[in-house]
Amino acid sequence: MQMFVRKVLLLLLTLEPCCSSNWRVQDTETSEGLYDVSFVTSELGWAVGSDGAILRTSDSGSSWLLQYQGKQVSWRSVSFASSTVGWAVGGSLSILYTDSAGERWAYQQHIYGDSGIFTAVQAVTSLLTWVVSDDGGIFRSIDGGKTWGLQYQVSTHTPPKMCVMRHGYA
Repeated sequence: MQMFVRKVLLLLLTLEPCCSSNWRVQDTETSEGLYDVSFVTSELGWAVGSDGAILRTSDSGSSWLLQYQGKQVSWRSVSFASSTVGWAVGGSLSILYTDSAGERWAYQQHIYGDSGIFTAVQAVTSLLTWVVSDDGGIFRSIDGGKTWGLQYQVSTHTPPKMCVMRHGYA
């Protein structure tokens, strides 16, 4: 058994440099902690984080531009349906929307509760978007975020992880 464990460890140590050789640190030129990233192409993406930071890259992450800084909310998740339409969600159950590739962001209606955090967002199309709250609420919009409906409420204190297919969630 010890021989088997040694062989597995040796194999893992041998493969580690090979598997991680394509990873490198990307400088975002911000001191804010970042929580999520969403790419719509191999070049175009957004990242969100603490103190309301929303950053954009158009060169696969080689450089990042701070597009928005709304200090009252930490954004936890970001998702874009296209190169122009996207959402960011976060603290105080806030939803931010853009249809201008992040040049302009606007708050969408308050849809749920008095306190908490939206922890995940998934934009399936420019009309269909899903949002998850930290207390297990799963919400859907089918009109580009103009209205939201509670689709399911998880009864545990563990927030669901989101996996969105074309027409549903898990």
